[in-house]
Amino acid sequence: MEDEECGSSLSAENAKGPLYTENEVVEVHIKKPAVVIAPETPLIDVGRIYAIVENVVVVMADTAEHQKVLDAGSLFVFEDREVMGE
Repeated sequence: MEDEECGSSLSAENAKGPLYTENEVVEVHIKKPAVVIAPETPLIDVGRIYAIVENVVVVMADTAEHQKVLDAGSLFVFEDREVMGE
């Protein structure tokens, strides 16, 4: 089958791997930041590690307190202040 607008072939024989949307981010490589957390730096407990699936860490939030949001740039550290990653 030929897509008339794009001129590309949409047949199953031409599919090589999973399909993705045009703007989908497949995988982001993030290096462990070279950061040292000083003993006087306050840490905010946002939850517990619920699961690790391949390269994704799922955090179960502690919602008893005010709402806390994690985003790009949030830094994960262990209780001993060792940096896990960003």
